[in-house]
Amino acid sequence: MSKCSNAEIINTLSLQKLDQQTEATFTVLTDLESCTTVNFRKFEADGNSIGVFDGYLVPDDMFSCSPRGCVNSGTLTVTGGVGEAVSTSHAIVTDATEFAAGVVTFYVYMREAGTQLFNVTVSDIADNERGNYDGYEVEVAATSSGFAPVTIDLSVVSDFEGGTGWLATSSGIYLTVESPVTEPTDIGFMGLSTLRIFNSKEDFHVNEAVVVGCLTDFSGDLTVDATDSTCFGATYDASTASVEKTIVAGMVTPNYAILSPLARRTDTTEGWYGETVRRVVQEEVRNGITYGVVQLADISVGECGFLLAQLSDNCNIVDGLLSQLSIPVETSLSPREFLRLNNDVLADRGKLLFHESLIGQSLQIRYPKHANVREIVYDGRDMNMRRVMMSIPVRLTDGTIENHIYDNVLITSFPASITPEETTFTFTISAQRDAGKPFYRTQQIVA
Repeated sequence: MSKCSNAEIINTLSLQKLDQQTEATFTVLTDLESCTTVNFRKFEADGNSIGVFDGYLVPDDMFSCSPRGCVNSGTLTVTGGVGEAVSTSHAIVTDATEFAAGVVTFYVYMREAGTQLFNVTVSDIADNERGNYDGYEVEVAATSSGFAPVTIDLSVVSDFEGGTGWLATSSGIYLTVESPVTEPTDIGFMGLSTLRIFNSKEDFHVNEAVVVGCLTDFSGDLTVDATDSTCFGATYDASTASVEKTIVAGMVTPNYAILSPLARRTDTTEGWYGETVRRVVQEEVRNGITYGVVQLADISVGECGFLLAQLSDNCNIVDGLLSQLSIPVETSLSPREFLRLNNDVLADRGKLLFHESLIGQSLQIRYPKHANVREIVYDGRDMNMRRVMMSIPVRLTDGTIENHIYDNVLITSFPASITPEETTFTFTISAQRDAGKPFYRTQQIVA
């Protein structure tokens, strides 16, 4: 055979290296939990209205990407006579003071494209005549038949009211939905589904995107074990298939903490942080006794600890440290003691009392300063009640972009180290698959 060689090669490509502009995007999805849900199987049809409940006509969830599937129920359809408005009332036995400034949501079923007007009134359940109510007007526009979402914010001023208006009590409410006809020849009709009541708008903070950028590492492989088979030789053990990835990022968005599997947001809006100030002790006579006084009006009222005072000009640090006396009212003090007043008098808010010998002295005081906060707690309560999705673009050398989509990932390690060096954020994820679904997907961007 003659000596020859094949000088042709097949055109191939490779992955580009990570750069500072590569970003991975996470989405944290949690369940939207209402404080009460109305069962439309139970209703009071008002006037000549006739209602029928269809348990199989269920809307898709439009308020959240619920990890545990759709929580919506069937549809109550109400019809009336020619030119007659249709109306239903629903008794909701629950503590209405919890959602007095909350949100009501439901779906309306539109038989065809167009607009439909709804009047929603809220009254106390003990008001049998329903004469004292708050009313809200809602106009729903649809381009085709199907469901449309409706939201009523109870924290805003109502569109109309009857009598003295609705006053929330712990007994419950009557909620009435009416749909008037626009033409005298129209036949009254409305469809209602899945009425839910939420304590506040904050309950809807259930979908949160987190971006981690400046990636320096995105590594990990798909692994699956091989196993011997008696009849057919070696096969794969599908139960051992796993996809794990390690992501090392140099930058993250400020809300990255919510990625921690232990984390969840709370409704807390007031908190504190440690602040150190220098103050000169002033003189004040209280009930005939002369005290030295320093007032910190912005001290956190609800936090009793984290308070320290020391003489700022004393070269002996030990002798300069003052001891807090755990007595919240005026009492005699030694030169090395101080106390914090705890009463309802606004003029005394944040007052610290010292011995009169310290009047005119300069003190350094460390105290919990009041702040407006968005609180995250790490208790793992919602660990299995949420879903995390992830996507990351991968660039090929021919310029093609592949978007890798992970529909269900578990954050198995979360960055919590703080060092003197430049901080990196390292996340380890485990890709999961739902029944009949893939571990992850790739989509090549072709246009």
